[in-house]
Amino acid sequence: MNCFLARVVLAIVLASVLVANSAAQTLKVGFAAAQGGAAKNSCDVVHAAYSKSFSTESQMSTKNSGVVGVTKALGEITADGSYTESCKLLRDETLNGEAVSVYSNVMKSHLVTADGKVWISKTKGLVLQQEVEVDMGAGGKGKQTIVFDYTKK
Repeated sequence: MNCFLARVVLAIVLASVLVANSAAQTLKVGFAAAQGGAAKNSCDVVHAAYSKSFSTESQMSTKNSGVVGVTKALGEITADGSYTESCKLLRDETLNGEAVSVYSNVMKSHLVTADGKVWISKTKGLVLQQEVEVDMGAGGKGKQTIVFDYTKK
């Protein structure tokens, strides 16, 4: 899948997640405020970072493995709105010289589980990297890694 198509599909999936989780409330919570304790849960931080990332010009490098297409599986999870999502701050670290917070982002439906990690810049509030593993039971597993590059080319 080319980067443009991956960005469009991820934006659609994110929009579904935001709508299902009160998008208006999520978008009002800035990354800095959310990290300062104003967010009701860690998913507010993750959603705000994705919203900011998809409205910022970037290049994306996507790597997929396994028999299940992760982007399609995420669409299936959010399609009927009956999924659950949980996020948790795992740790702070450095990624390519930049201070980041690493969050877990787990989404579950009756058929699919997506277990992800998101690396969010502590200074810019942008997603720098995402890794997601999906498990569709007998349907198989898949893994996707996306690296975001915000430098102007």
